[in-house]
Amino acid sequence: MNENIMSNVTATIAAENANQTAEVAASAPVDEQHSLKNPIAAVRKSAHAAALIQEAFRARSFRQRQLTKSRTDVSEVRSEDLVARRSLKRVQKFAHYEDYLHVAAALKIQQNYRGWKGRKDYLKIRDRIVKIQAHVRGHQVRKNYKKVLWSVGILEKVILLWRRRGTGLRGFRVEKPTEDASSEVKKYDDYEFLSVSRKQKFAGVEKALARVQSMARQPEAREQYMRLISNFEKLEMTDGKNQASYQNESSNQQVIDEILRSLNEGQRSTSTMSSN
Repeated sequence: MNENIMSNVTATIAAENANQTAEVAASAPVDEQHSLKNPIAAVRKSAHAAALIQEAFRARSFRQRQLTKSRTDVSEVRSEDLVARRSLKRVQKFAHYEDYLHVAAALKIQQNYRGWKGRKDYLKIRDRIVKIQAHVRGHQVRKNYKKVLWSVGILEKVILLWRRRGTGLRGFRVEKPTEDASSEVKKYDDYEFLSVSRKQKFAGVEKALARVQSMARQPEAREQYMRLISNFEKLEMTDGKNQASYQNESSNQQVIDEILRSLNEGQRSTSTMSSN
């Protein structure tokens, strides 16, 4: 580009000089041309040489200015590039830092959520286990309560039948009525005795309790009680789950009969011991 500019400048200067010389030659006469030919040629050469030197100097100075300008432009471009690169790096670092913050926050939220979810599931499972345990324990307690209630009912029937048959507790003797009084005394029926005993039940609870306690304090009575429990457990083991109601009643009656038999034997033994 610089060489094209310099060639254009030199061409314009040479054209102007040629025009000037042509005009001078056309205006001057022939004689004057011959007389002035040599000095004009020398001046023309010197002027042309000066013009060439000036053009070369101008071209060199122009080239120097262009080089310095291009260098400054390059340096400015480089500085701008460096600034842009630094700013880009800062932006990238800031973007990476923001991404890091987002990732850290997401991990923290996930950890907290997983902990909360785990605690919630654990509490649900624990509540269900506690409910199942409560149901099982309640079922076991009700089952044992039914057994105890059944045994208490049997013992109550045994005691009532024992008293009804005339074999009293320790120290209790049935007075034999005389022949004259026996005709006047009215025999009570079993159901009448049960009705009377039910009416007198609340009034004689303390008395019966004292009698039972006095009987339980004796070693013979304890042995009888242990025999009753062993017989009851044996009969309970032999009973099946699919027995009918009449079989249960018969087994209960057998238990009651055996208990009465053992109590009668104990009463006889105590009476013999007291007589001796």
